[in-house]
Amino acid sequence: MRILCDPRQVASLGDRPLQALLAQRFDEVSDGEAFGPSRMARFVIVEPGDPLPEIEARSGALLTQAVLDDVAYPEPSFSPSFEVLLCHDLDGRVYEYVEIISEGEFAIVLFIRERPGVGELLMRFCREFAQPAGRTTHVAPRLA
Repeated sequence: MRILCDPRQVASLGDRPLQALLAQRFDEVSDGEAFGPSRMARFVIVEPGDPLPEIEARSGALLTQAVLDDVAYPEPSFSPSFEVLLCHDLDGRVYEYVEIISEGEFAIVLFIRERPGVGELLMRFCREFAQPAGRTTHVAPRLA
């Protein structure tokens, strides 16, 4: 798992399509201001072999845990807590999970590339809830 807190870290990624998307998201979230990770967003890139409990613990995202009750995914009554979950076609599927933690102040954004080694439960979750990236007007969090 890679946690990016500075737009300059994007250049170190070997995945060019993901680099472009991350650069765009850093730009959108900062809206012309200097990027402040403690007040704007945390970008997390999930990598093969990352266990789901560790992803949730280190990122702060509640992927498979309900906010209001004890129902967890894949229980039928589970209700996800994300703002948006998009599926991008970037030389294969890349899921972008956005969870707003503090209204207008902070978001957690996970990028999950569909590939061998990424947990099956996480992939099932993404496939079930994601919408195609081109079919939404809310692509990234706009934080005040």
